[in-house]
Amino acid sequence: MKCPEFPVGEPFRVQALEALSLLDSAPETDFDNLVELGRSLFRVPICLISLVDKDRQWFKARAGLDATETPRDISFCGHAILEHDVLVVLDATKDERFHDNPLVVGGPEIRFYAGAPISLPNGYNIGTVCIISPEVRETFTKDEARQLAGLAGVAVSAISVRALRREMDRERSEKERLQRALESVDQPVALLGPDGSLRYVNAAFSAICLDYPMPGAPVFDLTSLTPDNLNDGRFETSDSYSTALTSGTVTQNVTLHRDVDGFILVGWGNQNR
Repeated sequence: MKCPEFPVGEPFRVQALEALSLLDSAPETDFDNLVELGRSLFRVPICLISLVDKDRQWFKARAGLDATETPRDISFCGHAILEHDVLVVLDATKDERFHDNPLVVGGPEIRFYAGAPISLPNGYNIGTVCIISPEVRETFTKDEARQLAGLAGVAVSAISVRALRREMDRERSEKERLQRALESVDQPVALLGPDGSLRYVNAAFSAICLDYPMPGAPVFDLTSLTPDNLNDGRFETSDSYSTALTSGTVTQNVTLHRDVDGFILVGWGNQNR
Protein backbone atom coordinates (compact mmCIF):
# COMPACT_ATOMS: atom_id res chain seq x y z
CA MET A 1 0.00 0.00 0.00
CA LYS A 2 1.16 3.51 -0.76
CA CYS A 3 0.01 6.30 1.53
CA PRO A 4 -1.10 9.47 -0.25
CA GLU A 5 1.38 12.31 -0.37
CA PHE A 6 0.55 15.83 0.76
CA PRO A 7 -0.16 18.35 -1.98
CA VAL A 8 1.88 21.52 -2.37
CA GLY A 9 0.61 24.20 0.01
CA GLU A 10 -1.05 21.66 2.30
CA PRO A 11 -1.39 23.99 5.35
CA PHE A 12 -3.18 26.55 3.20
CA ARG A 13 -5.39 23.89 1.63
CA VAL A 14 -6.49 22.69 5.07
CA GLN A 15 -7.02 26.30 6.15
CA ALA A 16 -9.27 26.88 3.12
CA LEU A 17 -11.25 23.75 4.00
CA GLU A 18 -11.65 24.71 7.65
CA ALA A 19 -12.78 28.23 6.70
CA LEU A 20 -15.85 26.72 5.00
CA SER A 21 -17.17 25.25 8.28
CA LEU A 22 -18.13 22.07 6.44
CA LEU A 23 -16.27 19.54 8.57
CA ASP A 24 -18.51 17.73 11.07
CA SER A 25 -21.52 19.74 9.95
CA ALA A 26 -25.05 18.37 9.91
CA PRO A 27 -26.44 16.65 6.81
CA GLU A 28 -27.74 19.04 4.14
CA THR A 29 -30.22 18.24 1.40
CA ASP A 30 -28.20 19.77 -1.46
CA PHE A 31 -25.26 17.47 -0.79
CA ASP A 32 -27.36 14.41 0.05
CA ASN A 33 -29.25 14.75 -3.23
CA LEU A 34 -26.00 14.98 -5.14
CA VAL A 35 -24.64 11.64 -3.88
CA GLU A 36 -27.96 9.92 -4.53
CA LEU A 37 -27.83 11.27 -8.07
CA GLY A 38 -24.26 10.03 -8.47
CA ARG A 39 -25.12 6.56 -7.26
CA SER A 40 -28.03 6.36 -9.69
CA LEU A 41 -26.20 7.91 -12.63
CA PHE A 42 -23.22 5.56 -12.47
CA ARG A 43 -25.12 2.54 -11.13
CA VAL A 44 -22.78 2.01 -8.18
CA PRO A 45 -23.63 1.08 -4.58
CA ILE A 46 -21.59 3.91 -3.01
CA CYS A 47 -21.25 7.61 -3.77
CA LEU A 48 -19.56 10.06 -1.40
CA ILE A 49 -18.66 13.69 -0.98
CA SER A 50 -15.36 13.26 0.81
CA LEU A 51 -13.50 16.15 2.47
CA VAL A 52 -9.82 15.47 3.08
CA ASP A 53 -8.83 16.87 6.47
CA LYS A 54 -5.39 16.86 8.12
CA ASP A 55 -5.42 13.19 9.09
CA ARG A 56 -8.82 11.89 7.97
CA GLN A 57 -11.33 12.00 5.19
CA TRP A 58 -14.77 12.99 6.42
CA PHE A 59 -17.90 12.41 4.39
CA LYS A 60 -20.10 15.47 4.04
CA ALA A 61 -22.65 13.29 2.25
CA ARG A 62 -22.74 9.55 1.70
CA ALA A 63 -25.00 7.05 -0.02
CA GLY A 64 -24.48 3.34 0.49
CA LEU A 65 -21.89 3.60 3.28
CA ASP A 66 -22.39 3.69 7.05
CA ALA A 67 -18.95 5.05 7.99
CA THR A 68 -18.69 8.80 8.43
CA GLU A 69 -14.90 9.01 8.03
CA THR A 70 -11.74 6.98 7.51
CA PRO A 71 -8.04 7.71 8.18
CA ARG A 72 -6.45 9.82 5.48
CA ASP A 73 -3.44 7.52 5.08
CA ILE A 74 -5.63 4.71 3.70
CA SER A 75 -7.96 6.93 1.69
CA PHE A 76 -8.30 6.76 -2.08
CA CYS A 77 -9.46 10.39 -2.03
CA GLY A 78 -6.15 11.44 -0.49
CA HIS A 79 -4.60 10.37 -3.80
CA ALA A 80 -7.39 11.91 -5.88
CA ILE A 81 -6.84 15.45 -4.52
CA LEU A 82 -3.31 15.33 -5.92
CA GLU A 83 -4.79 15.23 -9.42
CA HIS A 84 -6.53 17.82 -11.58
CA ASP A 85 -8.38 15.13 -13.48
CA VAL A 86 -10.58 12.26 -12.32
CA LEU A 87 -8.66 9.47 -10.61
CA VAL A 88 -9.86 6.11 -11.92
CA VAL A 89 -9.00 2.72 -10.41
CA LEU A 90 -10.64 -0.09 -12.36
CA ASP A 91 -9.35 -2.91 -10.14
CA ALA A 92 -7.80 -1.92 -6.81
CA THR A 93 -6.38 -5.42 -6.24
CA LYS A 94 -4.07 -4.88 -9.20
CA ASP A 95 -2.98 -1.35 -8.30
CA GLU A 96 0.22 -1.18 -6.23
CA ARG A 97 -1.11 1.85 -4.35
CA PHE A 98 -4.18 -0.01 -3.07
CA HIS A 99 -3.87 -3.80 -3.45
CA ASP A 100 -3.30 -4.39 0.28
CA ASN A 101 -5.27 -1.37 1.51
CA PRO A 102 -7.59 -2.16 4.48
CA LEU A 103 -10.51 -0.75 2.46
CA VAL A 104 -9.73 -3.27 -0.27
CA VAL A 105 -8.90 -6.43 1.71
CA GLY A 106 -11.68 -5.58 4.19
CA GLY A 107 -14.96 -3.70 4.05
CA PRO A 108 -16.22 -2.10 1.88
CA GLU A 109 -13.95 -4.28 -0.34
CA ILE A 110 -13.27 -1.57 -2.89
CA ARG A 111 -12.48 -2.77 -6.37
CA PHE A 112 -13.60 0.08 -8.61
CA TYR A 113 -13.06 3.70 -7.59
CA ALA A 114 -13.38 7.00 -9.43
CA GLY A 115 -12.94 10.36 -7.73
CA ALA A 116 -13.27 13.88 -9.15
CA PRO A 117 -11.51 16.64 -7.17
CA ILE A 118 -13.65 19.32 -5.54
CA SER A 119 -11.52 22.29 -6.55
CA LEU A 120 -12.21 25.68 -5.00
CA PRO A 121 -11.83 28.90 -7.02
CA ASN A 122 -8.52 29.48 -5.21
CA GLY A 123 -7.20 26.24 -6.71
CA TYR A 124 -7.19 24.09 -3.59
CA ASN A 125 -8.64 20.58 -3.87
CA ILE A 126 -10.50 20.08 -0.59
CA GLY A 127 -11.98 16.68 -1.38
CA THR A 128 -13.78 14.65 -4.01
CA VAL A 129 -17.06 13.42 -5.32
CA CYS A 130 -16.29 9.73 -5.65
CA ILE A 131 -18.05 6.54 -6.68
CA ILE A 132 -17.15 3.07 -5.36
CA SER A 133 -18.06 -0.50 -6.22
CA PRO A 134 -16.97 -3.94 -4.98
CA GLU A 135 -17.11 -5.04 -8.62
CA VAL A 136 -14.19 -4.64 -11.01
CA ARG A 137 -14.86 -2.51 -14.07
CA GLU A 138 -13.38 -3.02 -17.48
CA THR A 139 -13.66 0.63 -18.53
CA PHE A 140 -14.62 4.07 -17.34
CA THR A 141 -15.16 6.25 -20.37
CA LYS A 142 -14.12 9.85 -20.94
CA ASP A 143 -17.79 10.83 -21.03
CA GLU A 144 -18.34 9.18 -17.65
CA ALA A 145 -15.28 10.99 -16.27
CA ARG A 146 -16.68 14.30 -17.53
CA GLN A 147 -20.01 13.55 -15.87
CA LEU A 148 -18.31 12.80 -12.56
CA ALA A 149 -16.26 15.97 -12.86
CA GLY A 150 -19.55 17.76 -13.50
CA LEU A 151 -20.92 16.47 -10.20
CA ALA A 152 -17.81 17.81 -8.49
CA GLY A 153 -18.54 21.17 -10.11
CA VAL A 154 -22.09 21.02 -8.74
CA ALA A 155 -20.58 20.34 -5.30
CA VAL A 156 -18.41 23.46 -5.62
CA SER A 157 -21.50 25.51 -6.52
CA ALA A 158 -23.40 24.07 -3.55
CA ILE A 159 -20.51 24.96 -1.26
CA SER A 160 -20.46 28.53 -2.62
CA VAL A 161 -24.23 28.92 -2.16
CA ARG A 162 -23.94 27.53 1.36
CA ALA A 163 -21.18 30.02 2.23
CA LEU A 164 -23.28 32.89 0.85
CA ARG A 165 -26.29 31.81 2.87
CA ARG A 166 -24.20 31.59 6.03
CA GLU A 167 -22.78 35.06 5.43
CA MET A 168 -26.27 36.49 4.82
CA ASP A 169 -27.52 34.82 7.99
CA ARG A 170 -24.56 36.21 9.91
CA GLU A 171 -25.15 39.73 8.62
CA ARG A 172 -28.88 39.47 9.35
CA SER A 173 -28.16 38.25 12.87
CA GLU A 174 -25.64 41.04 13.43
CA LYS A 175 -28.08 43.68 12.23
CA GLU A 176 -30.82 42.30 14.45
CA ARG A 177 -28.41 42.30 17.41
CA LEU A 178 -27.43 45.90 16.67
CA GLN A 179 -31.03 47.02 16.38
CA ARG A 180 -31.92 45.36 19.68
CA ALA A 181 -29.00 47.16 21.29
CA LEU A 182 -30.02 50.50 19.80
CA GLU A 183 -33.58 50.12 21.04
CA SER A 184 -32.24 49.90 24.57
CA VAL A 185 -30.45 53.28 24.52
CA ASP A 186 -32.08 56.62 25.25
CA GLN A 187 -30.07 58.63 22.72
CA PRO A 188 -31.70 59.05 19.30
CA VAL A 189 -29.80 57.04 16.69
CA ALA A 190 -30.32 56.50 12.96
CA LEU A 191 -28.47 54.13 10.65
CA LEU A 192 -27.56 55.30 7.17
CA GLY A 193 -26.35 53.23 4.22
CA PRO A 194 -23.11 53.90 2.34
CA ASP A 195 -25.02 56.21 -0.01
CA GLY A 196 -26.42 58.18 2.89
CA SER A 197 -29.92 56.72 2.67
CA LEU A 198 -31.86 56.26 5.89
CA ARG A 199 -32.02 52.59 6.88
CA TYR A 200 -33.21 52.46 10.49
CA VAL A 201 -34.12 54.67 13.44
CA ASN A 202 -34.50 53.59 17.04
CA ALA A 203 -37.49 54.34 19.27
CA ALA A 204 -35.81 57.33 20.91
CA PHE A 205 -35.16 58.85 17.50
CA SER A 206 -38.75 58.32 16.40
CA ALA A 207 -40.09 59.84 19.61
CA ILE A 208 -38.30 63.20 19.43
CA CYS A 209 -37.03 63.61 15.88
CA LEU A 210 -40.06 64.53 13.86
CA ASP A 211 -38.40 65.97 10.79
CA TYR A 212 -36.46 63.29 8.94
CA PRO A 213 -36.81 61.55 5.57
CA MET A 214 -38.63 58.29 5.02
CA PRO A 215 -36.54 55.10 5.15
CA GLY A 216 -34.53 54.80 1.98
CA ALA A 217 -34.42 58.56 1.40
CA PRO A 218 -30.96 59.97 0.57
CA VAL A 219 -30.16 62.06 3.65
CA PHE A 220 -26.94 63.38 2.17
CA ASP A 221 -28.91 64.84 -0.77
CA LEU A 222 -30.63 67.18 1.68
CA THR A 223 -27.36 68.78 2.71
CA SER A 224 -23.90 69.61 1.46
CA LEU A 225 -22.67 66.82 3.73
CA THR A 226 -21.16 63.90 1.83
CA PRO A 227 -19.34 60.73 2.82
CA ASP A 228 -16.16 62.16 1.30
CA ASN A 229 -15.95 65.12 3.64
CA LEU A 230 -15.96 63.10 6.81
CA ASN A 231 -12.70 63.68 8.63
CA ASP A 232 -11.00 60.52 9.93
CA GLY A 233 -14.30 58.66 9.95
CA ARG A 234 -16.04 61.29 12.07
CA PHE A 235 -17.72 64.59 11.28
CA GLU A 236 -19.35 66.94 13.75
CA THR A 237 -21.78 69.17 11.90
CA SER A 238 -21.80 72.91 12.03
CA ASP A 239 -25.02 74.84 12.68
CA SER A 240 -25.63 75.10 8.94
CA TYR A 241 -25.53 71.34 8.56
CA SER A 242 -27.80 70.88 11.56
CA THR A 243 -30.29 73.38 10.17
CA ALA A 244 -30.24 71.81 6.74
CA LEU A 245 -30.80 68.36 8.18
CA THR A 246 -33.77 69.22 10.32
CA SER A 247 -35.17 72.45 8.84
CA GLY A 248 -35.71 73.72 12.34
CA THR A 249 -34.25 74.10 15.79
CA VAL A 250 -31.95 71.23 16.64
CA THR A 251 -31.66 69.76 20.11
CA GLN A 252 -27.97 68.94 19.70
CA ASN A 253 -25.25 68.70 17.10
CA VAL A 254 -25.34 65.83 14.65
CA THR A 255 -22.46 63.36 14.68
CA LEU A 256 -21.81 60.91 11.87
CA HIS A 257 -19.69 57.83 12.56
CA ARG A 258 -18.32 55.89 9.62
CA ASP A 259 -19.35 52.23 9.81
CA VAL A 260 -18.41 49.18 7.74
CA ASP A 261 -21.81 49.20 6.05
CA GLY A 262 -22.41 52.94 6.01
CA PHE A 263 -22.83 55.58 8.71
CA ILE A 264 -24.41 55.89 12.13
CA LEU A 265 -26.19 59.18 12.74
CA VAL A 266 -26.46 60.20 16.40
CA GLY A 267 -28.41 63.10 17.88
CA TRP A 268 -30.45 64.29 14.91
CA GLY A 269 -33.39 66.09 16.46
CA ASN A 270 -36.11 68.68 15.97
CA GLN A 271 -38.54 69.03 18.82
CA ASN A 272 -40.26 72.18 17.56
CA ARG A 273 -42.48 70.75 14.81
